[in-house]
Amino acid sequence: MAMATGSPSAIYVESIDQVSVFVIDDTGQVWLKYLSPGSSGWVWESQTFTPGRQPMGSPSAVYTGDFKGSTYSLIFAVDTSGALNQAISDHSGLVDFVADITFDWYPEGMPFGDPFGGTAAILGSPSVVARGPRDRHAFVVSNTGELGVYTGGDRWNGPGPEVATKFFISPGSIYQPNRDLVHGLVVGQDGGLWDYAYPNGQPDPSPFAIGSSGSPPGYRLAGSPGAVYQSTAERVCIFVATDTQFLALAYVDPPPAGLVWQVQGQGLGVGDMSSPSAVYQSSIDRVCAFVVRTDGNLYLNYFDIVPSNFNWENLQSPPFSTVNPVGAPSAVYQSSIDRVWVFVVGSDGHLWTCYFDHHLNKWVWQDLNQPGQ
Repeated sequence: MAMATGSPSAIYVESIDQVSVFVIDDTGQVWLKYLSPGSSGWVWESQTFTPGRQPMGSPSAVYTGDFKGSTYSLIFAVDTSGALNQAISDHSGLVDFVADITFDWYPEGMPFGDPFGGTAAILGSPSVVARGPRDRHAFVVSNTGELGVYTGGDRWNGPGPEVATKFFISPGSIYQPNRDLVHGLVVGQDGGLWDYAYPNGQPDPSPFAIGSSGSPPGYRLAGSPGAVYQSTAERVCIFVATDTQFLALAYVDPPPAGLVWQVQGQGLGVGDMSSPSAVYQSSIDRVCAFVVRTDGNLYLNYFDIVPSNFNWENLQSPPFSTVNPVGAPSAVYQSSIDRVWVFVVGSDGHLWTCYFDHHLNKWVWQDLNQPGQ
C-alpha cells in the first residue's frame, strides 16, 4: 500500500465550503483528500501527474477564487528533474498535471539573462499564493541559490543573481490585501529573512526589489517561513525557526515601530523544530503557528490579546498509538464552522489531522488513513 511522504498542503475552498489536502506518496503519486458538506466523510482522490515525470518533496496548493462561474484551485509540485509542474481544478474534477516549465529560466524570458549557465533545478518545494482568481505566484529556489517566481504561461521572474546572499531553503509566501503586495519570503545563507515584495501582481526583476528583514538580535534563522495575514491589524505575521530551534516571529507595525522581531522560545518541546505553518482564526482574532518537533509531538504557538502574550500548547501525537507526526504541518481555518484543521504525515505513512472540537473543548486527533484507503 502507498505511504504518504513529505508534508501536506491544505486549503479551504470557501465558496463550496470544502477542505482539501494534497500529499505525495512513496510511489510518486499525488493525492487529494477532501471533506465537503455533501460528502459522507473524508474522500481520497488520485491525481494523475505529468506523464513521464515523478513528483518529489511536498506539494503547494492555493484557492484562487471564483472566475466566470467556476471555482479554481491550483496545485504545484516539483518533479525529480527539478522542474515545476502545475495542475488546475475547477472542482468538477482535477485536470491532469502539466509541466509548465523546466527550470531553464533564460529561454522562458528571465529578464536578467542567463544566470544559470543553461539549466538549473529547483531545490526543495514550491510555495504558491493567490492575488485573485487565476492570479497565482509560485515561488521556488534554484540549486544555484536564486529565488524565482512563476506567474503563468512562460512568465518567470525574480530579483536576479546580484542579491547579496544565496537562497537554498524552500521559500514561503503571502498576499497582503490592504497594500496589494505579494510577498516571497526566504531565508538566506546569511541567516536573515528576505522579502521579495511587489505590488499589483507585477514582479520587479531588480535585485533592489528584495530586501533583508534581518533576524532577531543574537539569532540566525533556519528553515522555511510560514506567514499569515491578520486582517484586523492589517499585519503580515511571519514565523520561522532559528538555528537554535527557537520559534521567531516578525511583523511590521506602523511607524515609528516598524519591523518587530519576537522570539517565542522553544516552548514545551525538545529536539529539532519543523518549518512552521501559520493560520489566522478570525472569529477570535488569533494568530496561530504549528510546528512538529523531533520529540514526536505537534505544538501550537498562539497570541492572546489579553493578557497580550504568546502561549505554547502541546497537542502531542495521536493517542493510543506509537505514531509520531513527521515533516512540517499544514494548517487551515474553516470559517463556516470556526475550526482550525492541522494536517501532518505520520510515521505510519498515514495522513492525520488534529482539530479543535468545540463540543469537547479540546484538540482531537483523527486518522485519515493511507492514500487511497
